[in-house]
Amino acid sequence: MFGLLGRYLKDYWKQMIFVVICAIGQALTQTSLPKYFNRILKNGVAVGDTEYIKRMGLIMLGITVAMGVIMVFSGYFSAYVTARFTTTIRADLFRKVQKFSDLDYQKFSKETILTRATSDTTQMQFVVINLLRNAMIVPFVAVFTFIRCIFLDAPLALILGGAFVFAILLVRWRNTRSMPMFTKLQQQTDRVSTLMNEKLTGMRTIRAFGRQEYEVEKLTAANEEVRDMGIGAGTFVVFLVPFITFIMNMVIVASLYFGPLQITSGMVKLADLLTYIQYSTMLAGGISTIMAIVNSLPKCEVAAKRIVEVLDYEPETFVQPAEKRGATAESGVVFDGISFGYSGAHDLVLEDINLTIPKGKTTAIVGATGSGKTTLLKVMLQFFDTQFFGSIRIDGVDTRDMTVKELRSMISYAPQKANLFGGTVESNLKVANPDATPEQIKRACDMAQVTEFLESKGTGPELALTQGGSNLSGGQRQRVSLARAFVKDVPIYLFDDTFSALDFKTDAAVRKAMKEELKDKTIIMVAQRINTVMGADQIVVMDHGRVQAVGTHEELLRDCSIYQEIYETQKSADGEGATA
Repeated sequence: MFGLLGRYLKDYWKQMIFVVICAIGQALTQTSLPKYFNRILKNGVAVGDTEYIKRMGLIMLGITVAMGVIMVFSGYFSAYVTARFTTTIRADLFRKVQKFSDLDYQKFSKETILTRATSDTTQMQFVVINLLRNAMIVPFVAVFTFIRCIFLDAPLALILGGAFVFAILLVRWRNTRSMPMFTKLQQQTDRVSTLMNEKLTGMRTIRAFGRQEYEVEKLTAANEEVRDMGIGAGTFVVFLVPFITFIMNMVIVASLYFGPLQITSGMVKLADLLTYIQYSTMLAGGISTIMAIVNSLPKCEVAAKRIVEVLDYEPETFVQPAEKRGATAESGVVFDGISFGYSGAHDLVLEDINLTIPKGKTTAIVGATGSGKTTLLKVMLQFFDTQFFGSIRIDGVDTRDMTVKELRSMISYAPQKANLFGGTVESNLKVANPDATPEQIKRACDMAQVTEFLESKGTGPELALTQGGSNLSGGQRQRVSLARAFVKDVPIYLFDDTFSALDFKTDAAVRKAMKEELKDKTIIMVAQRINTVMGADQIVVMDHGRVQAVGTHEELLRDCSIYQEIYETQKSADGEGATA
């Protein structure tokens, strides 16, 4: 935890120094008030000097005002440092996650990343603000109080010091024992977050199959497990505050018991004893404040470890031997001996893929579900970083010799799932091209047949979209996703089964627009429908992670049994639709 604090608080050392100065000032003013109270008792009340009492009272008022001003400045800079600390951590987490490959997302699910960026970061925010605003003052108060108590009554001061040291040792022991409990609690909280997201995302499916009660019971069981673990961890922690409070109150009781004996023997005066009790009460209050913070430290320690785990995570990068790489004179996209498998899987998803995509031509990829079509596009985009065997060359340059930014600046991609963001149609298109002009946006909307449904709604690209585009149908979301790909002017376009939700008429209209507007562009499309791919310059048939055949529609229909089977299946299912 303190490593994370040091990493992010070092940039605010000036503000931190000011907070420390304010803490020292507050501790000095706070501990000086009992001293003036002692003087009032000795030199004012004891002799009946009201003028002296008034004078000391004014001094105490001035000290109180000064302490208030110091607390205001301390609170401001504490809040400033805390806010910047939290903002920077969340920004760094988001920046780090943006660099994750799809394989990295298998290690860190989106639910645990979200929990770490929100709940865990909030835990760190709580500990930082309290360390700066409260905990930093208590050590100075303790030191100044102990010094003043020694001058007042050394034997009683030893009792106070011993109780303080015992409290610190007790806190340390408690934190060591409670840490594993809070680690398990956070892990279980992640599981509940995952389940909750799963149930909310699949709510329609749950309702359709009438499984509401079962899912409620399942989530309730997981939630109750978190409750029980929270009670167990909290119970271990909660007894610390009353126990420490009991110890400090026993110090005051001891002072009241031994103090009169010392007064009788003439070792201490009544005013000094009352002042000492004030100091004891002050220190007890400070320790109670510390205990409230300390109770959160085990959970914050776990939160810090989880945050650092993401920040310091470095994905493994596979690097092909240098002698097998280098620019060539070839054009287009070349897949040379590509093999890839997911971590932990026994079988390869892609195995020895050798394929040439001609420049400026349209290539379609077809095959059964699970044949590796989508994975091939993701490998090309380095969504799995560079963890694949073989090489992918674009116009003779190995993609591993490019930065990810350079590679993806050459490619426009429409994913299999139409992921839209809350905002407008226009803002979603500008994700691909932030500098898109109104003319470019209109052209992209016309190509993807988005203009058609926008006009039916009586609006334009300023149509508001809810999160995920849930206020659009599946086909409309897919059209917006296509338009987002079209608005980016690049040499290569990848379409990953982005025509599946379109009706035959819209499908044909989009392909016609692509043929007219994207001529001389390299297009790679994954599709399931034969009528979508039959006009491509070349069609690639994949099965079980291998390329089985490459050719035109007519060639494959004559020579490839897999393609013939797909064709016949769709022809019998759709009638003339397969040959339209």
